[in-house]
Amino acid sequence: MIKRLEQLKQAGNAAFSENRSSDAVTAYTDALAVDPLNVEYNSILYSNRAAAYVKLKKWQLAVDDCSRCLEGKPAFTKAKLRRAQCYLELKQFDEAIRDYNDMIKDDPQNAELRAALKNAKLELKKSKRVDLYGVLGVTQSASVAEIKKAYRKKALEHHPDKNNGSEELKKAAEAKFKQVSGGARRSHIRASRGGSSGPLRSSWTAAA
Repeated sequence: MIKRLEQLKQAGNAAFSENRSSDAVTAYTDALAVDPLNVEYNSILYSNRAAAYVKLKKWQLAVDDCSRCLEGKPAFTKAKLRRAQCYLELKQFDEAIRDYNDMIKDDPQNAELRAALKNAKLELKKSKRVDLYGVLGVTQSASVAEIKKAYRKKALEHHPDKNNGSEELKKAAEAKFKQVSGGARRSHIRASRGGSSGPLRSSWTAAA
């Protein structure tokens, strides 16, 4: 049984190193079926299969395998680091931050981990911002006239007085109307100053 496990693992490793990621997944999957109770060995196989899934950009499957690996080997940093990176790809920033924090507790002087944590926190903050040009449906190079036109259209579309639904829907319409109004005001200011140096953003909906 051990010999069979090692053969399949080596086959998976060879396929992985040759960028045959799908073949690597198949080999590791076959190896995992040989001895389901061999927790320590299978943890390595899960980690290896996760690496193959990363190459295939199958982020959620990679996360799942990293988690299975960590169930058997909780201190296996490589799997936790890989999972954190996959969480970033999935835009699950809170989960990525949690993993980075856990690793930093064990290695507080690791500059790379601290940089990764800082980046994950930045991505979380960015994900909660609102693209005001996107709200209006215009590009960043839109003129003042184009912004005004887009605003009038969106304002009519989302004006609360046009909504005859429930109180909850009316509140949602009011919030959207305020967002459109704010987007128009800030976009107008930026356009009147001759354009922008980057995406116009606002963090109205979230605390810093």
